[in-house]
Amino acid sequence: MKNIFCTTIIVAAGTGSRMGSGIPKQFLTLDNKPIIAHTIDKFEKNNGVDEIIIAVGKKYFPDMQKIIAQYGYKKIIKIVEGSTTRTGTVTNALKEAKPKGVVLIHDGVRPFVKDEEISQVIAAAHEKKAAILATPVKDTIKEVTNFSVDKTLDRTKLWAVLTPQGFTYDIIKNSYKNTNNNLTDDASVVENFGVKVHIIEGSDQNIKITTPSDLIFAKNYLKEIFENSKNNR
Repeated sequence: MKNIFCTTIIVAAGTGSRMGSGIPKQFLTLDNKPIIAHTIDKFEKNNGVDEIIIAVGKKYFPDMQKIIAQYGYKKIIKIVEGSTTRTGTVTNALKEAKPKGVVLIHDGVRPFVKDEEISQVIAAAHEKKAAILATPVKDTIKEVTNFSVDKTLDRTKLWAVLTPQGFTYDIIKNSYKNTNNNLTDDASVVENFGVKVHIIEGSDQNIKITTPSDLIFAKNYLKEIFENSKNNR
């Protein structure tokens, strides 16, 4: 792992409209700490990550700078301005990444990714050129048009995609450079250029905090972690 240079891009430019909080969800507090700080912690502490780039709305640069100073992050090399689309945001961040090794792209509101999952994605991205975390779909999924079912999809072939998603620098840089599509998933960008993406099974706890119910889950999950650690002392 030490010989693989790794840049992590943390995408945190969302407005948080579905949360209804008045401020972007990444800046809401979870256990008296901003959600984005919980997320950064995971990559700051991972031995395989060399540098971190944060993408946020320009209006929130001062908030992000305060968080960096407060928690003493050392790996963050740049705050970049987010776009109105994920494609635009990642493109802006890639301009600041060193042109080597692998690039991880992670949602700023996924604070529960595990250290070993980060390391697995780094290694797999280096070996396979593109790798993502995902979990098998548990529910039956139907394809629908205008509230009418077109067909039921084969659940055994369906996976729910998580982050981080990892790629060699050349592949993700060239793919984003040549795409004109507004995609919500980074792996989709490289898939459009014929790149096979390797799957690593991730944890169900690696949720994206998007709605008030997600925030309730996150608070309960942290409480459970605290209680378990207290009982194991």
